[in-house]
Amino acid sequence: MTDHAFLTDGRVSLRPIEPDDLPALRAGWNDPAVWRMLDTVEPQSPGSFERMVEGWQDDDRHVPFAIDADGLVGLLQVKRIHWQSRICTFSYFVLPDATGDGYATAAVELGLEYAFDSLGLHRVQAKTIALNEGSQRVLEKAGFTHEGTARRQAYVDGSYHDLLSWGLLDEEWRERREG
Repeated sequence: MTDHAFLTDGRVSLRPIEPDDLPALRAGWNDPAVWRMLDTVEPQSPGSFERMVEGWQDDDRHVPFAIDADGLVGLLQVKRIHWQSRICTFSYFVLPDATGDGYATAAVELGLEYAFDSLGLHRVQAKTIALNEGSQRVLEKAGFTHEGTARRQAYVDGSYHDLLSWGLLDEEWRERREG
C-alpha cells in the first residue's frame, strides 16, 4: 500500500496524482477498452494529457485521485463540484489489466466518504453508457439509484447508445453505511 494515501480502506487507496502516474493514466485513458465505456473521452497526446491533469489540479471544482492498490490501478475524479448546491459528479476508470478485482467499487466507496464527510456535499451523480455493465454494477453496489436514461446519446464505434444517469444523496449513503 502506498505510504502517501489520502484515503484508504487497507486494500485500495486514493492519493494525489504524481508525475510518474501520467504515462500509465494516459495509456489507460487512450485504451479502447476504457474510452469506449466513457462518454466524454478524447484521445490525449503526452503533452495534452499532462495539461489536462494540471488543469484539474488547479481547479477548485475538481479533485482528481490516483487509485492505488500496491501500485497505480486507475483514476477517480470528483468533478464539477457546485459548492452552492453541494453537488458533484464522479467519473472513474480502472486500467485494463486491473479490472475485475473490485478496485473501482472500493475507489467509489472511498470517494463517497470524501465527498460526503470531507467536502460536506449533498449529492453525488455519475453517468454510464448502457453497454458499460461493469460500471453500472459499481454504482449499484455503492448505493446509487438509476435516475434516468438519455436515449441514444452516447456515440461509440459508429452507433448510438443510451446514457444512464445515477445519483446518491448523503442521507442515503449514511443510512446504508450505518445499516
